Order: sequence, then C-alpha cells, then structure tokens
Amino acid sequence: MRDPTMATQLHKLSLPFAKDDIKLLPKPLNPNNPIEYCELCGGHHSLPAQHIRYVGHAALTKRLLDVDPLWNWQPLVMNQDGTPRFDAQGGLWIELTVCGLTRLGYGHADGKSGGNAIKETIGDALRNAAMRFGAALELWHDAQLTQPEPVDLQPKHEAWSNTAPTANKPAYPQALFERNLPTWLNLIQNGQTHNSIRHKLETTYTLSTAQIAALATLGEHTHANH
Repeated sequence: MRDPTMATQLHKLSLPFAKDDIKLLPKPLNPNNPIEYCELCGGHHSLPAQHIRYVGHAALTKRLLDVDPLWNWQPLVMNQDGTPRFDAQGGLWIELTVCGLTRLGYGHADGKSGGNAIKETIGDALRNAAMRFGAALELWHDAQLTQPEPVDLQPKHEAWSNTAPTANKPAYPQALFERNLPTWLNLIQNGQTHNSIRHKLETTYTLSTAQIAALATLGEHTHANH
C-alpha cells in the first residue's frame, strides 16, 4: 500500500503555478525575418511568432524542493568519464526521483550547442520528467486538463496602459496596428477577448472601423479553431 503522506506530497507537484512562474518561449514563424522587440514576451526575436507557455527552471526547482527536499535526478546513461551521455540527436534521458518514486524524462536544446545548450537540455529534461508527476501538466496539454490561474500576457506597450481617456485621442497608427496583430492573436488564444483588447486600446487611441473589424475577426478566427 502506498504511503498516504507520500501521495499527499506528490499531489502538490500538480498544483497550478503562480502567474509569475510561467514564462513565454517564442517560436518565430519565420526565423529568417529580422530580429525585433516583442511586446508579448519582452524579448528580441524574429516576428511574427507563436509563444509557448512553460515553467522556468528556478520555479520548478523550488516546487520540487517544497515537495521533497531530497529529490534528485541522474542521467539514464553515463559515459565512462562519469559525464551524462547524450543521444545522437543531442538529447538527454534522465531519471527524476521524488519522494522515492522515479520516472523518466527527456530533454533537448533544439540543435543548440555549448554550455548553455547543455543547461537548457537538463532543464528541459527535468520539466519533461516532472510533467509525468503532474507538474505544469496543463501547459503540456492543448485542451488543458485543469483550469489554471490565467496568465497575464499583456504586452509592454504604452497603448495598453489603463490611462484615463483623453478628449482628443489620436488615431492608432495603421502600420503599428498591423504589426501588433500577431501579438493580439496570441493574447486571444491565451484567454483574452478581442473586446478587452479593443477597450484597452481605446483608452488612449481612436480605432478606425476597419481596425475594430480586424480585432473582431481575430476573435472569430480563434473561436472557430477551438
């Protein structure tokens, strides 16, 4: 019979993470496009891009320590010199042990190389193995098995500030509007509505009829794909 205390501790791994613990990993649709500032994640990469939500290494490590201060991981296969053995694709299989229970995980760094790539591979393997204990499982499942606390994905742009409306609001620049469409599509896909985006924009700018219609189309497109 399984120790009920161990089961209780392991259950804590599946609890939703705080909003601040969830990061965004950009996946540019065309990596050959120029690198620009991204208002969604605050980083610099090719645009447009999709963003994948994930839990950072520090937050996952803290969760593991909270559940089991003696948790441990080790490579599934070792080289003769005692270093982890990576497979032909540069990936790494590991064993993650929490509360005496061990499960496998696999990580890779998408073809990157160097020391940072090794750390990224280990972190990816830990997230993969921890997912098998239920950690951040909702981020791995497109349908979301549970309903985690919504992530605030508001872009870092002055047009999104909650400033009071002005008497003569300027028109929202069309070039900037078109450039931000992929960002707003990501927001809608992550739970915001096109009406909430419109409201935030209209606290500072005046939107044209065509721009309002374009935002509504984003909402209809996202709804149709669910």
